Amino acid sequence: MTQLEAQIMGFYADLTPYKIIVTTLVLWFMWFVGTAIYRLYFHPLAKFPGRKLAALSSFYEFYFDWWKHGQYTAEIRKMHVQYGMWYTQDSRVTRLTYLGPIVRINPYELHVNDPAFIDQVYASGASGKKRDKDVLSCARSG
Repeated sequence: MTQLEAQIMGFYADLTPYKIIVTTLVLWFMWFVGTAIYRLYFHPLAKFPGRKLAALSSFYEFYFDWWKHGQYTAEIRKMHVQYGMWYTQDSRVTRLTYLGPIVRINPYELHVNDPAFIDQVYASGASGKKRDKDVLSCARSG
């Protein structure tokens, strides 16, 4: 038996189920924290307003669609109100709300609530504007 083979056999001799489980849990936790930091601070959509929990995972959307029986569209409207701009009138103390035009609704999607923005979002190839498409969306719909 060579020295390399002896080292490999020694490594596997020290493995116990406890060490495997602990190592797996530590690696999973590090992946989870790293993914959370990336999605909240470094993702290309991180600069758009929205709920942090919705930016972390698609389970936020799943919760409203499944347990709240399809109420995610109402939740999106609430996000537009919460993350919208506030305008005040000079002669009054009351505040008027403006629905924020763009909010982040999950880690990979934005919701646009501005009809004037439709030409930007749905620009055709004939207009010369190239769009970056999400890999997951393209795999589902082509």
